[in-house]
Parts: sequence; C-alpha cells; structure tokens
Amino acid sequence: ARWGGAGKEDIVGRASTKNKSADKSSIKEALGKGDPLAQSLLNAISFSTPVLKTLWAIIQSDPLAISDLYKVIDEDKASGPIRCLKAHPMFERSGALNLVCRSDGNLGSVVLYVFVSCLAHILIVTDDVELHDMSKPLPPHQIRRCILLLKKLLYRATCVDDIKATNDGSISAFSYSAETNYFGLALISAASKTMRDLYDRSSRRPICPPKLWLVEDLLE
Repeated sequence: ARWGGAGKEDIVGRASTKNKSADKSSIKEALGKGDPLAQSLLNAISFSTPVLKTLWAIIQSDPLAISDLYKVIDEDKASGPIRCLKAHPMFERSGALNLVCRSDGNLGSVVLYVFVSCLAHILIVTDDVELHDMSKPLPPHQIRRCILLLKKLLYRATCVDDIKATNDGSISAFSYSAETNYFGLALISAASKTMRDLYDRSSRRPICPPKLWLVEDLLE
C-alpha cells in the first residue's frame, strides 16, 4: 500500500492526505509511483503462487476476516471513512501474531487489499476467453461475488463516507478533518481499478446481469 504506487492516489478527493498539525517526522508518505521491488513482489505472488484463490477463500470463510470486512463495507458499523483505514506492518508489531491481528481489527481489509491488488495485476494478462471460458483467474460465479463486494466498498467510499444522517433527517459532514491514510487510499484505488477492468470486460461480453453493477435506491 505504501510502496506500490496507489497509496498517494486520492481518487475520492476528500481531506488532505496528511494532518498539517502533526509532527512531520511521524507522517508516513506513500509513493506516487510503484517501487520496482514492490512490483517484483507483486509479480512473484500473483503468477507463481495460488495466492488469489487462497485469499478469496479466506475472505469468504474466515470468521475474523468476515467480521472485519463488515465493518469496512457497512457504514453503520464503521468507526470512520475507508480512506482513514490503517494497517501496521509486521515489523512494527509486538506480541503474538494472533493477538495483535485481533486487536488491530483490520485483518479483513488487509486481506481484501492484497486480493484486489493481485486480481487487478493478473487481469492485465488475462484475456476475455480465459476469463469467461477457462475460469481464470476465478470462476465466473466467484467474479460476480467479488463485484458485489467491491461495489459495496466503493459505494461507501465515494457516496457515503464523510456524510452522516442526523436524527432529524438532515445531512451533515462529520469527518472532513479526519486524517487520510495511505492504506485506505490504496484499498480504494485498487478496488476502483479492478472494478473498472471488470466493467469494461463485461461491456464487451457480459460477466453478469446489468443490474449487478447498479446500486439499489441510489437516486431515491
């Protein structure tokens, strides 16, 4: 997220990517262009390991990951905007891995970020025949489930975050001053690029019914 080139891309265009009042030495900037080592690592895990199917299986079956993802895509359960999500690298952590992951409360978003980054990377070299007829990189019915998940995430990131309905029904901004984090931006950017690729492919040869791309009651 920090060195892959997407953590500085604020496609949502909300608050500043750093807190002006914070100590400059404590601010972690993300690269605007992918580092060669990060790209090499992405190539290795995407094309030399079954990481994509493994991560998708975790997203759908692991109780902790599922619970964390609900907090990401459901604005009623979230503590803040998606763009403010944080993730702590393992070398900055202390204590047992299981206990730390549970205390962080963002394991699901980390797994989802790696998944969508790998999926977007693999789709670059995947043609339409492989996607539709050879079930690569995932079977079509799993691609449709992925579209549903990413649609909810992007809808919240672009239409719901930073806006809160008050008790009397009026709409008010509540977190424009919240500090944007490179991990949250990278998650939004990777999900957006993946959905754009899948939508373009579906326009050539349908992957799913057209209504699957739509958000219900968006204009009501």
